[in-house]
Order: sequence, then C-alpha cells, then structure tokens
Amino acid sequence: SDSTICDPTFVADVQGDYEIELVVDDTRIPSEPDNVNVSFQNIKPVANAGNNQSVVQGDTVYLDGSGSYDANLDPLTYLWNILSKPSDSITEIEGPTLMETNFIADVPGEYVVSLIINDNFLDSDSNDITIVVLTYQDATIEALQETSKAINTILDDNVFKNPKNQNALSNKINAVFNKINKGKYLEALDKLENDILDKTNGCSETGSPDNNDWIRDCESQNKVYFLIMETIIILE
Repeated sequence: SDSTICDPTFVADVQGDYEIELVVDDTRIPSEPDNVNVSFQNIKPVANAGNNQSVVQGDTVYLDGSGSYDANLDPLTYLWNILSKPSDSITEIEGPTLMETNFIADVPGEYVVSLIINDNFLDSDSNDITIVVLTYQDATIEALQETSKAINTILDDNVFKNPKNQNALSNKINAVFNKINKGKYLEALDKLENDILDKTNGCSETGSPDNNDWIRDCESQNKVYFLIMETIIILE
C-alpha cells in the first residue's frame, strides 16, 4: 500500500508464497535487508444446498445455501443450476446467483439441483439435492398413508376411547382412500371434514379432548389431527 512507511499492507491476491524485503535508512547508512515470507494457502469452500425435498405440483421450491462455508472466511458467491428435470418442465431458478432462491415445481417428477460456491479463488465441489414433485392425488395418498400408519402403528390401542375405535378410524381412512382412487375428491373431502376430523380435533379447538373425540390425550390426538388437516389442505 505504501512502501515507504513502517506498517504497510498488501493483498495476497493469488495463492502462493510471497517474500517481502525491508531496508531502513537513517539518512546516513541503509541497513542490511531483512526478509519475511508470507504464505497463502487457500482452502476450497464447501457448498451446502440443503436437504432433499418433497413438494406438490405448483408449489414453490425454496433453496437455501446458507449452510455453505469457507475455512478462510472469504466472501462467497453462489451458482445454482437444475441438472435434470422432467422433460416437459419449463421452470427455471428465479435467482441462480443468490444464496437463497426458488423455482416453481411446474410438472410432477424428479428434479436434481446443484449448488457450487466460489471464494474468489476456487470453486467448491458441487452439492446436489433431489426434489420429488408429487401430483395432488399422490400427495393426498401419501398423507393418508402417514395418517393410517399413525393410527395403527404409532399409537397404542389404550389411547383410544373405545378399543374398537382404532380399527373403526382406520376403516374411515381406507374409505377416503377408495374415494380418492375413484376420483371422488369432493366426497373424500366431505368424509374428512365432517366425519373423521370431528373425532380428532378436540385438543386443537379447546385444548383438551371433547366428548366426540376417539383419542383420549392431546399428544396422541395431535399425531393424527395434523396429518388429517394436511390431507384436507391438499384436497381443497
């Protein structure tokens, strides 16, 4: 920055070794040179594109590269890219050079997205994630499968108001399955909203199970209630 002052600076702009020489002068006799070596070893940055995702067709897929890092603490630049997508998809990443960005899941199928970062010296290795985009029907069925699993395998039979309620509630979920498979979405929605929901929503509405509820404690009830609500939202 200034070769004639006692404490100058310089920017190590390229990786490698630098040898700096200093000579001082008292206006009579200059000193012998004294040298110092400065080594710059850059470490490759590490990209982190986040976790794999599963979304419904038409959803916005949010991408977050904030988990990326550089051991030298250099400023980072970002480059997102869709490596593969369904053949009829026309979607593009909204801001491919932003740390946080998004794209629209316009077509069902599998999308592979990569993130590469740069620390002004080196590119990181590519970090790839997979986004599975479901149709509304597939997403509904997946949510119902999770609901059925919660009823039959996660919850103990002793949390039900009546020992027969566990099997009965499972049968009601199966009835919704059948309606969806036949394309009777309004009937499936009606079954969930006006039959099944009423037997699992006391805790969400009043803070404790009510007389209509088939599940007797809120911790167990919520495991089923929120899955039913997720299914209703998708159907709507």
